[in-house]
Amino acid sequence: MMKSPARFSPIAAILMAWTLPVDGARAQVADPAAKIYYQNDAMVRQEIDQRGAGRPDVWIYFANGKVARQEQDEDGDGRVDVRHVYENGRLLRQEADSDQDGKPDTIFELDAFGRLAKKTTLGKNGKKERVVTYANDVPAKQEEDTNGDGVLDRVVVLETGKITRVEDAGVKEGEANTFSFYDRNGLLERVETDKNKDGRADLKRFYNAGKLEREEADTDLNGTFETKSRFQNDQLVRREVDRDGDGRAEVSVEFSGGKPVREVKLEGKGRETTRFQGDQEAGREIDSDGDGRVDVIEEMAGGRTVRKFEDTNHDGRFDTVTEWPGATTVVQETDSDGDGRLDLRSVYEGSTLVRTDADTNRDGKIDVWIVYANGEKSVQEEDTDYDGKIDVRFTYAGGKVAKQEKVARLRPSPDRARPFALLPAPVGAAGAPASNTAPASARTGSRS
Repeated sequence: MMKSPARFSPIAAILMAWTLPVDGARAQVADPAAKIYYQNDAMVRQEIDQRGAGRPDVWIYFANGKVARQEQDEDGDGRVDVRHVYENGRLLRQEADSDQDGKPDTIFELDAFGRLAKKTTLGKNGKKERVVTYANDVPAKQEEDTNGDGVLDRVVVLETGKITRVEDAGVKEGEANTFSFYDRNGLLERVETDKNKDGRADLKRFYNAGKLEREEADTDLNGTFETKSRFQNDQLVRREVDRDGDGRAEVSVEFSGGKPVREVKLEGKGRETTRFQGDQEAGREIDSDGDGRVDVIEEMAGGRTVRKFEDTNHDGRFDTVTEWPGATTVVQETDSDGDGRLDLRSVYEGSTLVRTDADTNRDGKIDVWIVYANGEKSVQEEDTDYDGKIDVRFTYAGGKVAKQEKVARLRPSPDRARPFALLPAPVGAAGAPASNTAPASARTGSRS
């Protein structure tokens, strides 16, 4: 805590001087611990040896009969480390040299009533490090140089000794101006940040009982706060983004434990909802035409889509399933006749079709297998009696049948015989996912 600036009264010294004879410009005091110097019969200096060390440690200078300056050697090293400056006998300023380098490092300034008005702390380079301004002996403002460059870049405003506002000036390239506001209890209430230093806040944070509760951000620095966030216990729980400034959030994200769990995007009439697990996307639902029904469902793993269900004709029923089992392999299953059951599987390597598997009689079992080479049909195998075994093979050349043969009831590999995926029920509609099992119908396959 700062000591109160010392106040010196010259009355005792003046009374002492009146009892002593004058010898030229110097008068020897009866007490050897004090000496008074005169010039033209006017007292100009007094020296006092308070410690009795045989040398003065207090020097008092006079002008027009009044104290003008007082210097003290408080640690007895023979050097002045405290200086008082007066005007018309009234103490104006006290300077202290606490590190004995011969230069003041703390300056106290007093008001007309003798109360502390300002305290300035100086660095080794003589530049200001901190300036505290007082009102009625209570700190009202504090200015600081936070990075040692000689510029006071932080201002702290106080009322009745409590912080009400803090202003931080970004002095380096890319640093923002920041303004922090506090309530009457000294708790943080609001923080405003001006990133581009145009005099307008582009980030506002609101606090309740000292905890972050709400945030508004002008991310494109156009004067409109398009991003708004909510917090609970200092953790982000919801964020909304109004990209076009129409008052409607196009993006809304829900968080748990500070991590996203659900994101909703509005694009035109469409709506896209993404689920998160950990730090990665886990699934997505899309209503692309805004009819209130989901027409795309994406299942994700490792942050990428591994399966996608689509309602391609927007009739409210899913008719296509696409899977990505490998880096370049794509498997797509479709409901070719719109009966709600998948009946055609197409396998691609990259963008090239390499195989199709079809359920031509709609009994839920594959009965036609076609292999492609260089984009053309190469081999077609069929299960003509629907017993689950291949009994006919067609070989193609130049897109035409080159050979037809019966085979000895060959069982297809498990990969080629695996059943089609189950389609999910329309999102928002009642009922369980549709079954792929249906009564047999006429064969519609073609070998052409």
